[in-house]
Amino acid sequence: MLQPGDDLDKITGLLDQLSLVALAFPAFNDGRSFSKGELLRARYHFEGAVRATGQVLVDQLPHMLRLGFDEFEVSNPVLLKRLEEGRTGGLPVYYQPAVEPEPKGPKYSWRRKRAGPE
Repeated sequence: MLQPGDDLDKITGLLDQLSLVALAFPAFNDGRSFSKGELLRARYHFEGAVRATGQVLVDQLPHMLRLGFDEFEVSNPVLLKRLEEGRTGGLPVYYQPAVEPEPKGPKYSWRRKRAGPE
């Protein structure tokens, strides 16, 4: 299991041998493991399971799924109930790019316009 402060490079050479990478979320306000999950899928093309463990809140679930997390080892009772029921929730409009493609429909551009004279 990788902690938020652990360097992802320490396992990248082993990814072809791993079927699971667990990423810790020891506090709900530490998002470094979100970045690791996205990097595993987008940069390293890891096809095994990516598991979120620890303090995951129900409103974080939709973004985790878009980033490529597919397993959860959590204790939040509301989140557990939603996972059991297959209800992932979330808003249909996104402003962050992610590994999973966005569904068709309205979009909010995540690109920022450059400040200054044109």
